[in-house]
Amino acid sequence: TRNRMSGSDLARVLRDDYRIETECAGLSHVLALSSVMDSAQGFKRLGAALCDIDGRLDAGERLGKEINPDRVKELLSKAFAEKRKAALSPQEALLRTVSRVSPDEAVGRIAADYILPYPPGVPFIAPGEVFDEAVTDAISGFSDAGVDIKGLKTDCDGNIFLSVVG
Repeated sequence: TRNRMSGSDLARVLRDDYRIETECAGLSHVLALSSVMDSAQGFKRLGAALCDIDGRLDAGERLGKEINPDRVKELLSKAFAEKRKAALSPQEALLRTVSRVSPDEAVGRIAADYILPYPPGVPFIAPGEVFDEAVTDAISGFSDAGVDIKGLKTDCDGNIFLSVVG
């Protein structure tokens, strides 16, 4: 089978190794925008970089974390399977005192911020909703895969924290 890497890792490799900046990246995609100011040479550089990366992967080089599409589908289906229980209105949650806890400690607690993978920008949870295990698993899984998740806090060691009420 083909090697799989996240879109976030591909964007990082394009930036770090080939000096090509993409617009955004997610778990399974990278968006590269062009304009009338782009040259044929720029498109050739992008094509050559992608071919080179493909060759590096075929040769067995690890360029990032390998993603498992079935695991991604599982995380997404569980995270969005049912509507979250709302314990407070978003306004009430945003105005309360906030604590930071690990994803494991967040289960059963009330979210004090939006947590959303970007792109696409659809929240896993909104302020006032109660964290459950499906959401914290999805947050951890997507974060481990290098997806940019808005609303996460990290310490200098890279540990993830979530903002909860109280």
